[in-house]
Amino acid sequence: MSAVRSSSTPTGQTTKASSKAPTTAAPGSRLDLCRHDQLRELAESVWLSGRDQHRRSGRHVPAAGPPDVTSGPGWAWDSRGWLQASSGAVVKNLIVSGPINVGGSNITVSNNKVLVSGENWGIGLQHSTNAIVSDNEIGILGGSPRLMVGIKDIYGDSSGFQILRNNIQNTQTGVQVEEGLIADNYIHDMGYAPATTSTAPPPTAAPP
Repeated sequence: MSAVRSSSTPTGQTTKASSKAPTTAAPGSRLDLCRHDQLRELAESVWLSGRDQHRRSGRHVPAAGPPDVTSGPGWAWDSRGWLQASSGAVVKNLIVSGPINVGGSNITVSNNKVLVSGENWGIGLQHSTNAIVSDNEIGILGGSPRLMVGIKDIYGDSSGFQILRNNIQNTQTGVQVEEGLIADNYIHDMGYAPATTSTAPPPTAAPP
């Protein structure tokens, strides 16, 4: 499954509509599946062409050894298992083995790889204002269990934020927020929790 943001025609340019009648395809047909694959490839190419191409530094959080780190400008690794960013923090070019929590104002979270799964979020907004979350890779493709939410406004009261060009994968929900600017994110390969099996004994028929 993939999602792609539509792009508007640049100012001063026009597109000519085709006079050819569109071809319809039955759901599940070979033509329909082919179109699905084409849309998926288009979504990926749009995300790749729009995102920042800087290479990640390879520094891991939490630290596993030099040159890995446990703190930076306005942020620190919490021993309980997440990276906590406060007002004015710049969280950039990291490989983070846990969620990133954004609590405060004017925080930038950019070009990170967030390796987290299970009933959690990749990047969480905590009463934050004017945060920029861009060009991050969130989730573990093919990992198990899937991540619950890629980017989440935890309390539903964050404002003025921008969520741009993130690659979000293997999640139940890609982005869960109340407002803000959400643009050019690539949300794909949705994950599902395994079905549970009841251990209760089968019902017994009542005697005649």
